[in-house]
Formats: sequence, structure tokens, C-alpha cells
Amino acid sequence: MKKQDRRPFDVNRSAININPQTVHPVQLGIVISSTVVSAGNYQYQYTVKLAELDGTTFTVSALPNSPTYTAYSISEMTNNATTVAWGVVRAHLPAGVNPVKIPNNDAVAMMAQKKADGTFYYLILNAQAITGPCP
Repeated sequence: MKKQDRRPFDVNRSAININPQTVHPVQLGIVISSTVVSAGNYQYQYTVKLAELDGTTFTVSALPNSPTYTAYSISEMTNNATTVAWGVVRAHLPAGVNPVKIPNNDAVAMMAQKKADGTFYYLILNAQAITGPCP
């Protein structure tokens, strides 16, 4: 028996079975609040909502019916006792200069992720800000 090429069937099936609940790879979000996960390492758990941009005023606001989601900042993941913000050596920071959390109401780009147990969360794609007086 001749093996049948399934590609045309798979392409057709994907074209007609479009799931409206599909999560887009990167979403625009807005930070609603944050909770400290590790204060000494400047790591936070964020609460976010999906957002939209007003292209006229360049303002970002939460979508009216967006649920809240848990999110984590990719740039805070590697923070530890010696480095922050993707490799900035903490000992090299002048006094009073520290990493900061993402402020509430800030717009963020975020990528949908799932843990091994199926828990859904967003990963915020950002560079951690460091603030303080300029040396």
C-alpha cells in the first residue's frame, strides 16, 4: 500500500480550525501591581493585564475585559548577590544607585509561557532599570 502524503490534509485542517483563544507570542500589557519575591535580589512578581495602544495619543490602557495575569521580568531572573540587570556588577554601582521594579501603569511587552504543571504566566521582555543620582 502506498504511503499517503498527509501535508495537504494538515495544512487544510490548520486553515479551517482556527482557535480564537490562541495566545499570541508577544502581547502588549500594563503593570497593575507588584509583589516582592526577593527584596535583596530586586525580583518581583507582577500582576498585569492585556493592553492596547491609542496610536493618536500614544497612551496605553488595559483592555476593558482583560483578566489579570501573573508575570515575571526576564531581566530580574539572573539577579543575585553579585550582579543585577543582566550582569551589572553590584559593587560597581555608586551609593544610592539601585535596580528598580517596573512601575505600576507602565506598558510592557510580554510573552506567554506555561510551567511544567500547566500554570500559565507571562514573561516580561525588558531591561531592568537602574536609578539613582548620576555619578
